[in-house]
Amino acid sequence: MHRVDHLTDTQERFLRCIRRRAADHGEASAVQQIGQAVGMRSRTSVHCRLVELETQSAVARLPGRSRGDPPHKSDPGRYHLLLTVDGRAVQHGWWGREETARDKFRRWIGERGGRPGTRVILLDEETGAVLADWPDRP
Repeated sequence: MHRVDHLTDTQERFLRCIRRRAADHGEASAVQQIGQAVGMRSRTSVHCRLVELETQSAVARLPGRSRGDPPHKSDPGRYHLLLTVDGRAVQHGWWGREETARDKFRRWIGERGGRPGTRVILLDEETGAVLADWPDRP
C-alpha cells in the first residue's frame, strides 16, 4: 500500500474505521459496518467512498473476496502469515503448504520490510508455533 498525502475528512474517517476493524478483528470491514461506523445509511455512498480510497491507493481490495468475509473462510490453510505496522495488523494470508507460506514470508519482507515498525510473523495454526518472525526477536 502506498502512502497517501491528502485525504478528505470523510476519507480519513473511513480509513480509521477500516484500520480499527482490521487491528481489532483481523479482518476487513463490510460495507454495512463501515456505513454504521461513519454514520452513512446508503451502501452505494459507502461503496463510492471506498472506491475513492482504492483509487488513491489508501486501501486495497483482496481479489475474489468481499470485505466482510474473514480471510480464513475463503482461503483455509494451516500456515498463517501476519504483517503488522506499529503493532496494527495490516495484512493476513493463509496457505496450506509451509513451503508456499515461507516463500510469501520472504516476499513480504522484501516488498514491505523497509517501512519502520514493520513486523512479519509466520505461524503454524495447528501447533500454535511461531515458525518465523521478522525482524528477529530475542
